[in-house]
Amino acid sequence: MKIDGIGIVGVTGRLGTAIRQACADGDVPIVVSASSAGWSSGGGRPAVVVDASRPAALADTIDFCRGHGSALLYCVSDPSPNDLENLRALGAEIPVAWIANLSPLQWIQTQAVQLSGRFAAALDLDAEITVIDRHTAAKQDAPSATARRLAAVLGPSAQVISERFGVRVCDHRVLFAVGGETFEITHSVRDLQSAAKNALRMAAQLATAGPGYHTADELYARITEQHEGE
Repeated sequence: MKIDGIGIVGVTGRLGTAIRQACADGDVPIVVSASSAGWSSGGGRPAVVVDASRPAALADTIDFCRGHGSALLYCVSDPSPNDLENLRALGAEIPVAWIANLSPLQWIQTQAVQLSGRFAAALDLDAEITVIDRHTAAKQDAPSATARRLAAVLGPSAQVISERFGVRVCDHRVLFAVGGETFEITHSVRDLQSAAKNALRMAAQLATAGPGYHTADELYARITEQHEGE
């Protein structure tokens, strides 16, 4: 599924640059872009705007999407409660999704972790569960949105440990310890190419969705249904 035109907010950042390259590789036209230097339009209306910038840019992004009827894929990792409220309100008018981690393998990791937690509970294993969240020292929020999501699908007994050191980009490890045994589900990222390609995949799904505040799970479910229907 291809997008007729896309907008990228934060086009000069690490993720924005990777998405721009994914657009070039996939022959997806970038009709609008924005950075700290301002907004630039190449003409035309973007079907979807991907915001990979910073929270301070959200108000301008919302105004643009509302004014042009463009769907919004918001990829900033740690929006404030007020920002999330504004995104949900925008969803009453256009399709909106907040996806903190665009890696498809990380989404698969989350599904595997949730299933493992269910099995551990059903077998009454009394497992000690730890989520280890490693990012570089430049990462401001701790724990990350991804780590919080992993802990949330496991329930209140899961402990989160955040580490800020090492190389880009990140590692998320989930350990189940039972007696003398340990089971681990790990996802590591060293570049943003896969996430950037998935941003276009998610944007294409959002472009054909109706107005609403859509979750990553909903968009992945649409992809799965389309694949199974082929």
